[in-house]
Parts: sequence; structure tokens; C-alpha cells
Amino acid sequence: MTKARTYSAETEESRSLAGLYERAKQRCYRAALAVTRSPQLAENAVQEAFVAVIRHREKILCLPGNKQLSLAAVIAKNKAVDIMRSEGRHKAEDLDALENISAPDGDDPARKAESREAGERLARMIKALPEIYAGPFEMRYMYDMSDAEIASLLGITRKLAVKRISRARAMLWESLDKEGELV
Repeated sequence: MTKARTYSAETEESRSLAGLYERAKQRCYRAALAVTRSPQLAENAVQEAFVAVIRHREKILCLPGNKQLSLAAVIAKNKAVDIMRSEGRHKAEDLDALENISAPDGDDPARKAESREAGERLARMIKALPEIYAGPFEMRYMYDMSDAEIASLLGITRKLAVKRISRARAMLWESLDKEGELV
């Protein structure tokens, strides 16, 4: 009877992972393609991302569906960055796009261009952060995950997750200050 329950749980887990893959594969591909600008490298990043998802399935499958999708996209984007770095293609202009950065509403093209440039500059600064800080920062501010969710997903304490987000924020402020962007 124990073997039957184990098999049933494994089958359910496999179905959940397959469902997550079907729901998230296009979103992950777009996130990876925005970084690599190469369909082949983006596909590689998506495959690596889902290997990571499978490796951490216990933590990921317990999240709500929309958080699973967002996290899969973050993992794919990070895997794409890793691929670009490993291939020696790490250039700021290759990594300048983050999803969900947009110009403010309005008709002023100058303001839109200025806002876009600021968003791209911030995206580059976030990309330049050490991964230990960038990951939790993105989970918090781009995917609206709670401290507890981030901690659970990363296998760290909530206090450490908060500390990493705080350090990332401080590093970003320091970068802005160095560029003379602070008033």
C-alpha cells in the first residue's frame, strides 16, 4: 500500500510539473530570449531553468500558480544570464532589458524616452548585482513575493531574505549615487 501511495504522489507531482511546464514555457522563453537574443540559447536557458525547477520542485509546487509562473520566468532569465556570461557574451547592451519596465502614460515623447532610459539603466544596475542579492530583490519587487515566500524558495531564513533585499537596495542606491543620479 505504501508503494501505491508513493507512486500516486509521484504521478501527481509529475502531472503538476508537466502542467507548470506547459503554462510557463512561452513566458520563460520570452524572458530568456530578451537576454540572449538567440533562439537556441534561449531554448537552452529554458531547459536549464526547468531542470532547476525539478530540482526544487517541493518548494516551487507549493506556491500559488501565478507565483510558480513568475518564478519560472525569473529562473529562466537568470539561466540565460549565466549562459551569456559563460559564452563571454556578457555586455551591458545584451542584458539591458527587464520585463515589465515601461514608460509612464502620457503623450510626451521626451518623458517616455527619459523614463525608458532610466528603466534600462536600473535594469543594468540590477543585473550587475551579485546573484545572491539580485535574485531576492527581483522576487520581491518584480514578482511581488513575500519575505517568507522568498526565504522558503531559497531555503534560507526570512531574516536572511530581508537582509539580502536590503543589501541589494543599498547597493543600488550606492550605484545611483556614483552615477550622480541622486538629487
